[in-house]
Amino acid sequence: MPYAPQQNGKVERSNRVVVEMALAMRQTADMGERFWSDAAKTTAYIRNRFPSKVLAGKTPIEVLTGRAPALNKPRVLGCDAEVLSKAQRQKLDAKTARGVFIGYEKSGVAVFGCPVVRRQ
Repeated sequence: MPYAPQQNGKVERSNRVVVEMALAMRQTADMGERFWSDAAKTTAYIRNRFPSKVLAGKTPIEVLTGRAPALNKPRVLGCDAEVLSKAQRQKLDAKTARGVFIGYEKSGVAVFGCPVVRRQ
């Protein structure tokens, strides 16, 4: 089969690194199997924003866009978070809900899951 990833050892190795990083992050965060895709997307997001020796110390995003990515607030997968609630509320109601960081969108916006259900 032409152009299959199996024919490119570098791509295979890169895919393997993404899978292993996603597995490690998901296990460290004690997140369930259903968050597998979120962990993989977060891994790709992180890898694309850190310098690479192959690219002479530049990031893949920098090579693609010509601008260095902003890494002002990196988050750890599965960390606790307070998520601002946009629901209709009364004056004395809570303005936030407890949540968990589950990854990044393509645009770089952080995604949080609510409500928190943690294993004790």
